[in-house]
Amino acid sequence: SGLGQQQKFARPQNGTVSVVDSLGNKVGVGTVTNGVSSLSMSTRPAPGNVSIVFDGDPTSSYLINFKPSSTLSALNYGNWTGPVSKTSGATSITFASNVNLSVSRVDTVGGAVTFGITNGTSTVNLLNNANSANSGVLTLNSIYSGNSWQSSEGKAFGSATTASVSAGTWTPVATRDGKTLELKNLIVNGNNVTATYEDNITGVFTLSGTGTASNPGSVSPVLTVQRLGSYNNSLGFYEADSITGSVTVAGGPALPPGAAGYLQAALTNAKSNGLLLTAAQLPGEKQSSVINSLPLNPAKNYGLLLLVNGSETQLYSSYSAANPGGFSQFQSFGSNDRGLTIGIEDLGIASGSDRDFNDLIITIASSSISVI
Repeated sequence: SGLGQQQKFARPQNGTVSVVDSLGNKVGVGTVTNGVSSLSMSTRPAPGNVSIVFDGDPTSSYLINFKPSSTLSALNYGNWTGPVSKTSGATSITFASNVNLSVSRVDTVGGAVTFGITNGTSTVNLLNNANSANSGVLTLNSIYSGNSWQSSEGKAFGSATTASVSAGTWTPVATRDGKTLELKNLIVNGNNVTATYEDNITGVFTLSGTGTASNPGSVSPVLTVQRLGSYNNSLGFYEADSITGSVTVAGGPALPPGAAGYLQAALTNAKSNGLLLTAAQLPGEKQSSVINSLPLNPAKNYGLLLLVNGSETQLYSSYSAANPGGFSQFQSFGSNDRGLTIGIEDLGIASGSDRDFNDLIITIASSSISVI
């Protein structure tokens, strides 16, 4: 320390330890007593490493250990997987079966961009001349950063569509003004594929179901809900085939999304499994809450069901083929080691949707944290 002769003390250090996430939020705190600390987490840290920060103790141990210190650590709240995986190369993804995707543009760069996929032989355009998102649109960082998510109200996502993609290995591509854009990064997290191109132009490809936990035996799911919508919506989860999205009720035939009676069958399924949350069980407007009693099975794939203003006749599914006009009401956010995060829009295009996907924001994560 440069302050004189080094000293030695007989007892372990005491002091305060804080947990600071990748966005600089203090998300946990603990007190070191006799050299040992138990940390209490007040909220989920943002994706990325956390810093374990010790404030120092000038009255114990070796003087060199008096100095404050900081150690990086990684926390795992669980990952979800679906019928899509990243190939060994950095630029391709593989669909294990034919899938329906919601395709949207999430960057705010400006200009029209066309998103597609290629298998090296043929190219399929999925979203043509897509406009960019509004500045201040909901992002994963804002969801995790205090009340920043509340400022996304009325900030629309970019153009979106739904598309069918055949099984196989594909590379996401994008063009602007007839020029092919260089793919800079490709991330697969659960039901979300995020492709980022030069100039930070970004397209998101979302599978309709939740997928399943990559290690279900170690996951005890907890649901976090944030709300900006004024409607008193209800929310359900229903068991759905991970490939087709089909739902079955009481041994009846499997109904695919878009079939007559699909939405009502999904509602019945959610009720029968105790997976329907009424508005009274969800947070108030501009509030958030944690629900740790929902009997979600991490080994099963679920569709999400929104009951607009609690109505059992005005329903939206995360499987967009079941919705009027095939419109997607759900937007997925990829977050490695932080479970699965989905934003929900409670109005369709015909009803004047503002496309900000923040009316309900739900995160499914594990209550058991692994320290990596």
